[in-house]
Amino acid sequence: MKTLKITAIAALLAVAGVAAAQTQPDLAISVAAPASVSTGADRTIATIGLNAGARDVTLESLPISLGYSNSQVAPFSNCALRNTAGGAALNTGANALGAQGSNDFTVTFDDPMVIEADTTEVLYLTCTIPATVPNENAVATSIFVSRVEATSNGSDVTVEGRDPQAGTTNRPVATAIISSATPSVPGTGTPTTPGVPNTGAGDSMVLWTLLAALGLAVTGAGAYALTRRA
Repeated sequence: MKTLKITAIAALLAVAGVAAAQTQPDLAISVAAPASVSTGADRTIATIGLNAGARDVTLESLPISLGYSNSQVAPFSNCALRNTAGGAALNTGANALGAQGSNDFTVTFDDPMVIEADTTEVLYLTCTIPATVPNENAVATSIFVSRVEATSNGSDVTVEGRDPQAGTTNRPVATAIISSATPSVPGTGTPTTPGVPNTGAGDSMVLWTLLAALGLAVTGAGAYALTRRA
């Protein structure tokens, strides 16, 4: 009888292992941010981790959102993705970005990016932060995972968002606090999260209420249901 039980348990564990392998995403995306960022040119406001699974993954663009805790803050400019904090921008010329307020935008790479199987690439999101941004203003950087278009050998792949606090999420997000000589000012409206209607409730209020409760000193927040097209 014991032998039968052990055999049955082993079979169940084998099935569970196969199921886990089958659900492993082809690309996992995470976002992190420095605790504090000073004003100036080409400042890193977030890093984006791209972890490929069992096969190579190709990306031609990446959808990004910026959200400010003060809705009247001056927009950032010259935002770019780089392989290193001081490296060359991966989106230049026609792919260069204009000023970015609290907004959704897509960064298109000059050349398709290939993340090799079982490796992680880290991209640095840099922007020029105006000196007029109030001190202790917060900027949240997030990725809409369900909008990421990634392929492997020309076929769509599965993409998953990961957050160190929230776990699997359709919108990994990280927040940095701006260190500026400009005095802080009271907010003039309800902060909005890009891509979510500012209706006074819902995800935007959940995100910013959470950030406020934590004193805006966090590197990840938010919990969103995972959605992904087949």
